[in-house]
Amino acid sequence: MPERQPSLILRRAGLALALLLGAESIAQFVAWRVWSTEWIGPHGEPDAQTVLLVGAGECYDERVASREDAWPAEAVASLEGAPVRLVAGAAPGRDSEDILRRLPLQLSVERPARVVLCVGVEDYRRRQAAPVRLADLPGRNVPFAWRVRLFDAFRGADRSAPRLEGPAQLHGAWHFGDLEFRFEPDGGMWMGQAPALWTYGEEEIGIEVPGVGAYRAAWRIEGQQLQLTGDFPGEQVLLMRGPNPGGAAALGAAQIDAGRFDEAEWMLRPAVLGSTADMDAAVTLVELLHRAGRFEDAEPIRARVLAESTEPRHAARRARLLLLDDPGAALDVLGGELAPHAQDALLMRALRAEELGDATDDVLAAAVRAMDETDGPFRRTFAFLAADLLDRKGDRDAAAVALCRGLAAVAGPPDGREIPALFRALDEDGWERAVRDAAVEPNTLAQVRASVASLDESVRQTLDTNLRAMVALIRFYGAEPILLDPEDDGGARTVRRQVGRDLGVRVVSTDGVNRAALAGGLRAALDR
Repeated sequence: MPERQPSLILRRAGLALALLLGAESIAQFVAWRVWSTEWIGPHGEPDAQTVLLVGAGECYDERVASREDAWPAEAVASLEGAPVRLVAGAAPGRDSEDILRRLPLQLSVERPARVVLCVGVEDYRRRQAAPVRLADLPGRNVPFAWRVRLFDAFRGADRSAPRLEGPAQLHGAWHFGDLEFRFEPDGGMWMGQAPALWTYGEEEIGIEVPGVGAYRAAWRIEGQQLQLTGDFPGEQVLLMRGPNPGGAAALGAAQIDAGRFDEAEWMLRPAVLGSTADMDAAVTLVELLHRAGRFEDAEPIRARVLAESTEPRHAARRARLLLLDDPGAALDVLGGELAPHAQDALLMRALRAEELGDATDDVLAAAVRAMDETDGPFRRTFAFLAADLLDRKGDRDAAAVALCRGLAAVAGPPDGREIPALFRALDEDGWERAVRDAAVEPNTLAQVRASVASLDESVRQTLDTNLRAMVALIRFYGAEPILLDPEDDGGARTVRRQVGRDLGVRVVSTDGVNRAALAGGLRAALDR
C-alpha cells in the first residue's frame, strides 16, 4: 500500500490541475461571450476615403481637415485621383501612451480606411510614457485579450478603479505642477491667483474662470489624486492634493514647448488677471501669443509687463520679453552677463528657444563666460546653451566640446528636454574627439552617457510596445496602418523602422520635420 501513495498524489494533482484549467477555460469563454455580445464596435466596412492622421506636435493643426493653409490639408489637396477625407487625430505634446489611449475612440467614430502614425519624438523628449496593454484600454472597443481571469472572478470589480467622493473631499488646495487650485466650501475657487467659481453635481462639477471660460468636468478622486475630465483644453487635468505654491509661468512654458497652446493659454490667462497678476506668467503668455501670430492680443499684456517691471530685480523678466523681438536689447538689459541670472530657469529656456539673430554671437560669448564662472547644474545649463548656439552656427566640433563639458558638470543624467539634439547626432569618432578637446574626465562622461542610454532604452521599449499595440488596434478595425517617419529623434526613427519591418507596415521617411518635408511624406503615404 505505501508504494501506491505517490501515484495517488500524482493523480489527485493531475485532477486538480485539470479542474483548474477547465474552470479557467470556462472563465475565458464567458469573458469572450460578454465581449462579443456587449462590444459596440464598427459596423460595415471602413470608409475608403477617410484618412486618420495621428501624432504629436508635428502633425497637429486645429481643425486641420477644413483649413486650406494647414500643411496636411495642402498635402491632401495636391493629390490626384479619388478624394480624401482627412481627419485630425493628432494632439500636440502627446507621447505614445497618450496617443494610444485616444486611438480606440477615434477609430470607432471615424472608421478610417488608412491611419497615418507619426509617433515617438515626445517619448524621448518627455520620458514619461508607460507601456499600455490593449486589454487595459477603457471600454470594449479593443481586441479580446486572453489572460488569467479566475482571480478577477473571485475578486469581483477592479478595486483599483478611481472612486467618486462627496464634495467635501474637494475642499482645500490641490495642484497641477506649479499651478494651484483651491476649492472653498461656499463655491469660491482660486485657480492660481485668479478668483473663480465652482458648482457641484452628482457626477460632475462646473468651473468658471473669469476671462477664461466656463467648463463642465466629470471628476474622480482616488487617494491624493483628483482627476478632472471635461470640455476644457486638453480634456483632462490630474490634480494632486495639497498646496504647491509656485506659479503658472513655468507650467505654461512647458505646455508651449510641447505644442499645447490651448492648454497653455487656459493655464496662463487666470494668472495675469487682476491687480495681483503674475508678471512672469504674463511674459509667457505674450510668448504664446507671438508664436500664434496674435500680436494685437499680446501688445496690451506686453505694455503692462514693461510698465510694472522697472526695478533692477526685474531685469530677467524684461529680457525674456525683449527676446521675442529685440534679442540684442535683451542682452543689454542683463548687462551683457548671464552668470548672475543662472537660477532663472525661464530665462535660460527662452535663450535656447528663441531665434537670436544678430545677437547670437554676443549671447554665445556670454554663455561661454558664464560656463567658466559657474559649476554644477548651472555650468551644465550654460554649456548646453553654448552647444545649441554653436550647432546652429554650424560649428559642430566646438558644439560637441561644450556638450561634453555640460554633461561632465553633473554626475546624473540631464532631463530629456534639456539634452541638445547634437547628443544623439554624434558618432563615436565625434565623441572621442570632443572628450579629448574638452579635457573632461572620461569616466565621468562615460557614466553620464551610460545613464542617458539606460533611460533611452526604457523609452525605446515603451515606444516599441505602444507602437505595436497601435498597429494591432488599427488592423483590428480593418484599417491600414502607415508609419510617417520624419527626421526627428534618432531613437524614435529606429523604433519606427524596426516595427515597420517586423509587422510589415509601410514606413514613409522624410528628410526633415519642416512643413514641406512632412507634407511630402503625407502625400507619399496616401498616393496609391
